[in-house]
Amino acid sequence: MSYSTLLQISLVVQGSRFRGLMDEEEDALVQFFSTQSSNLTGSMFKKGVYLAAAALLKNRGPPLKGIEKNADACKTRWLKVRISFVCVLLIS
Repeated sequence: MSYSTLLQISLVVQGSRFRGLMDEEEDALVQFFSTQSSNLTGSMFKKGVYLAAAALLKNRGPPLKGIEKNADACKTRWLKVRISFVCVLLIS
């Protein structure tokens, strides 16, 4: 995913067009990942970025739903959010 696509996703979320569809953790992940473009390898982030995302969510307090998120959970969640927003951007 290109930096411009990440930025576009971040701007759409900040503009609250889709804010009602995301929970606070997903919003935090989008905000975090939109600042990590220098850590992209191809269209994926480096492993350390997912570890930092997990630490960010841990520092926010108890998880909103489910168990505490580790790096793999953050990666999976990011991929789901990314795919959803790319699909919405393509059809809008």
